[in-house]
Amino acid sequence: MKLKKVTPKKNRAQAMVEFAIALPILLMLLYGILEAGRLLFLYSTVVTASRQAVRYGSATGIGDNGVPRYQDCAGIRSAAQRADFLNAFQDEDIHLFYDQGPGDPGIEFCFSGMVTDPSLTSTILADNRHRLRVEIDGDFFPIVPRLVPFLSRSTTNSPPNPIEGISARTILLSISIAVTDTPNPATATPSNTPTSTSTLTSTPSLTPTNTLTPTPSPTLQFTWTP
Repeated sequence: MKLKKVTPKKNRAQAMVEFAIALPILLMLLYGILEAGRLLFLYSTVVTASRQAVRYGSATGIGDNGVPRYQDCAGIRSAAQRADFLNAFQDEDIHLFYDQGPGDPGIEFCFSGMVTDPSLTSTILADNRHRLRVEIDGDFFPIVPRLVPFLSRSTTNSPPNPIEGISARTILLSISIAVTDTPNPATATPSNTPTSTSTLTSTPSLTPTNTLTPTPSPTLQFTWTP
C-alpha cells in the first residue's frame, strides 16, 4: 500500500513579510558601512591636511610671497587645501597658532583672509622653543541627516565641526641648515684642476748569467806486462 507524501507548499505571503522585515535591517547595515567609510576618509583627509600645512610653515626658507614660511599665511593654507580632495573644509576652518609646547593655548595669528602676518617675528622664535600649530575643523554631511544626527551640522543639537585635525611642529629658526646639491653621476662636470700623469721609463738591469766551463773527465788506462 502506497502512502501519499504530503509536501506543504511555501506560502508566498509569509516570504514577503519576512523579506519586508529583514530588508530595512540590511539597508541600515549597508548605509552604516558607507557612512563609516566616508567618515574615516574625511578624518584622514583633515589630519593629512594639517600635517602638510604645519610642515610647510615650520620649514626654513622663504615662501612664495617673499616672506619666511612661518609668516606665509596663504602658503600654509594652500598646503592644507592641496590635501583636501572632498572639500571637507574651507579657509576659515584653518586656524594657526604659535605656542611653547603642549599645554600652552598659544596665540592665534594668520587669521582668515590674511596673506602674510609679520606679528610672528624672528625675535620670538630665537629660542627654538616655539611651535607652529595648525588646527583644521572638518565638515561631515551625512547622506541621510536624520539617521545620523550626531554627526551632522545641519541640526541644531549637533556640533558645528565634528572632525578636527591638529598638528604641531617646532620652528628651528636659529639653527642653520645647509643644503647642497648632489651632483648627478649621469652628467660629467668639467674640472680645472690639473692632474699629474706618470711616465714609465725603462731602465737597464744587469742579470747574472751562468757560464759553463768544461771540466776534465778521468780516463782509465790498463797496462799489461807479461
